[in-house]
Amino acid sequence: AGADAGAVAGADAGAGAGAGAGADADADAGAGAGAGAGVSASADGGAIPNLALPTAYDRTTPAPLLIALPGYGVTAAKQEHYWRLGELAAAKGFLYATPEPPRDKRQIPYWNATDACCDFFGAKGDDVARIVALMDDIGRRHRVDPKRIYVIGHSNGGFLAHRLACEQSPRVAAIVSLAGAPWKDAARCSPSEPVAVLQAHGTNDDVIKIDGGRVFDRAWMAPYPALRETIATWGKLDGCTGALHATGSKLDLDARVPGAETEVLELEGCPRGGEVVSWSMKGSLHVPKLTAGWAEAVFDFLLAHPKP
Repeated sequence: AGADAGAVAGADAGAGAGAGAGADADADAGAGAGAGAGVSASADGGAIPNLALPTAYDRTTPAPLLIALPGYGVTAAKQEHYWRLGELAAAKGFLYATPEPPRDKRQIPYWNATDACCDFFGAKGDDVARIVALMDDIGRRHRVDPKRIYVIGHSNGGFLAHRLACEQSPRVAAIVSLAGAPWKDAARCSPSEPVAVLQAHGTNDDVIKIDGGRVFDRAWMAPYPALRETIATWGKLDGCTGALHATGSKLDLDARVPGAETEVLELEGCPRGGEVVSWSMKGSLHVPKLTAGWAEAVFDFLLAHPKP
């Protein structure tokens, strides 16, 4: 397990370097604050680590909340340097939380998301409870709009985003997962109400393959579903009645791939608040070199999908 865990960490850790963040995470310790909007402080002087406030913050007005989950082996600061959501979050009025993952016995950051990823050493930590506690803490100190609580995750963080949608559907309005997946066994996901889901995946991802599999093809690891299974599962859970179809929209999200490589597909007949969308990133790897259009497209999706 140790050798495989290191390989996964190496793949996801490229997220920091992919945006030119460099190797020194300590130097980037303030990255969780996004665009320098500041760290949340409570009335009693306490603070919520890595919570950034909107640029024009009005404590009397409920604000949307976005929680961003790093990939395996990646710190919160490096993840933020990779996808750079903080500046736009601040400008668009979001509370923006970038929690630090716990560390395994090798001191590698990870989330215990599903049986496929990434509790390689069997610690069995409850990271759903960890994120729920963070939501509660932010809600006690700030006016959070309960209809606009969102989660985004990359890879291991994307797996946890799916699990949160499965287990905390009354609280989570929408998730965005880049190279993540839910449980292979769909029976383990039982949301009590619809959640809007956006799954983005590179067709050339050789870490979390678009056609499903096991991390690094190791037989002892549980399988994860293909992108098409993920979309079908959420379509059934959310009560969608139609087929997956191309919208005709193309996005330029990966600077390494010429042109607008990402095809936007969506399921038809989904209820309001339960829309299911796929971004198929043709030619993209596990760690795409994200363009500025990535953040814009993510926030467009989130803002269009509050709870009804």
